[in-house]
Amino acid sequence: MAAAASMNLTFWVNGTQHEVQNPDPSMTLNEWLRSQRGLTGTKVMCGEGGCGCCVVMVTHPDPANGGTLSYTVNSCLCPLCSVEGWTITTVEGG
Repeated sequence: MAAAASMNLTFWVNGTQHEVQNPDPSMTLNEWLRSQRGLTGTKVMCGEGGCGCCVVMVTHPDPANGGTLSYTVNSCLCPLCSVEGWTITTVEGG
């Protein structure tokens, strides 16, 4: 019988490093920020990315040029499992 694969995420939120072991693949970044970190300034309203109240800034390495990319994402649509290596800034960290 094969052992279940484990996954560990490492990322930063408002300057603090976080490691999440075996994250729930159905959890969004918004859910994690609000329920696990208490960062309730990042709101959730429509859950479809249309209203913008869940927007956070992300920065991550850009393999194309060796630098970094920074842009905003709708955290209600962003799977938590996709944030490996990201630096995330919420309204509390801005």
